[in-house]
Amino acid sequence: MKRTILTGVLASALAVASVPAFAQTAGQDIKDAGHDTKAAAKETGKGVAKGTKVAGHDTKVAAVDTGKGVNKGTEVAGHDTKVAAKDTGKGVEKGAKATANGTKKAVHKTGAGIADVGDKMEGKPKPQQ
Repeated sequence: MKRTILTGVLASALAVASVPAFAQTAGQDIKDAGHDTKAAAKETGKGVAKGTKVAGHDTKVAAVDTGKGVNKGTEVAGHDTKVAAKDTGKGVEKGAKATANGTKKAVHKTGAGIADVGDKMEGKPKPQQ
């Protein structure tokens, strides 16, 4: 029986002595939580910084590409305007020639008609054509 009591006391002493080695105080738990929070905040900051840098780069690339598209669109519009102006000029020139030709014919016909009226008034016969 002495041996059983002695074994029980010894086992209890070992159990009590080993508890402080494994258990932490509330203060230590709070300190560890603070360190963990600090580490997480640093990692989050690094991720945000990298994401911001990538987003900034992508924005710059998009702006450059947009600028290139605007320049190309302006070149195409300028070229198309030049072609349209040439075509318009050709059309105006052709219309002016046709108007001049039609006016010339009208003048001749009007002159011939006036001459015919004058001849009729004088009683002259119409010339044979």
